[in-house]
Amino acid sequence: MNLALLFPEWIVLGMLVVLALREIFKGTRPQRSSGIWIPLAGTVLVLFSLWGLRNSSASAFGGTFILDSLALFFKAFFSLVAFVVIVSSEFFFRTLTREKVTEFFLILCCTLLGMFFLVSAN
Repeated sequence: MNLALLFPEWIVLGMLVVLALREIFKGTRPQRSSGIWIPLAGTVLVLFSLWGLRNSSASAFGGTFILDSLALFFKAFFSLVAFVVIVSSEFFFRTLTREKVTEFFLILCCTLLGMFFLVSAN
């Protein structure tokens, strides 16, 4: 089993853990930043990891998880869309509200992780 095929999924999962820990331990004082840099850095890391897997075509978990050019294309597409959503939401969180920022990014990362597994399912 080649767990390196799951490297983009591991990055998104790590992003989820960091965002959840940030939300748990933020305390009662107001945050100076909206926390937008965590998901931005994560999506850039995902795009770089997908670039490293661009010539890969393999399967894992007995063929239930496949990585081919179509799966890589859609993972890159979903990552780019998530990047655009994060950048465009920065204005909203900077000017209008700072509430529920981390929850928004957690939901976005969970959705991204689910889409990654969906396009790699055989």
